[in-house]
Amino acid sequence: MCFVLRRTRSPRALDVLIRVSVSPSQSPTASSSSSLRYLPKSERSNVFDSQERVVDYHRIDGTRFLNDAAHSGWLYKQRGAIKTWKKLWFSIKGGVLFYQKHRGDRRVVGTVELSGYKIVPDANIYRGKYCWKAKHDRLRTHFFYTDHAEDMKVWVKHMIKATIVLDPAAPVISSYAAKTVPISVAQDMRPRPPNVTGQNAYGLRGSSGADAPPPATSAPLSSRRA
Repeated sequence: MCFVLRRTRSPRALDVLIRVSVSPSQSPTASSSSSLRYLPKSERSNVFDSQERVVDYHRIDGTRFLNDAAHSGWLYKQRGAIKTWKKLWFSIKGGVLFYQKHRGDRRVVGTVELSGYKIVPDANIYRGKYCWKAKHDRLRTHFFYTDHAEDMKVWVKHMIKATIVLDPAAPVISSYAAKTVPISVAQDMRPRPPNVTGQNAYGLRGSSGADAPPPATSAPLSSRRA
């Protein structure tokens, strides 16, 4: 059986961005072939808190669900009231950052839904390390570091990408303001006559205009005989 842990931003949406496998030990009715169902409104409060963050991540079977994560690896994250650094296994999937104590663990320690966060490198977080933070206008900031610059670049790139949530139900709006017609109408329109002034669409003379050199002509017959 599968449960939705995150919904789209569309008011109509109870769609899935993430499909979560529940282990058979947690669900006696679960079958070997996972199915997909939408999360009813009555059950939403069991999955989301008031700020739409995932709170029921313990139902995730990490060994199965995170196999196809967009990116995974070891990172240090600041945790707890005394702000200690913990080395954890992180995975990004469906716009959510999951972390576990060990690679391949079934249990997920926590999640961060990255939508709305700004990913900002910050060398002052931990001197001598490659650090960055996930900053939100309303939610708490998360701090990370790694020992290698290249690892930081890759993680920052993937986390920035994960902050972008596309709503498939939203209309596509183009920034192109010029008037257009359907192709069926354009095919029936008379073609535009050739430009006889020698000017292009920008009012500039092209190679076919008056400034172009005259075509080469043959020499007069009298000069040939000479």
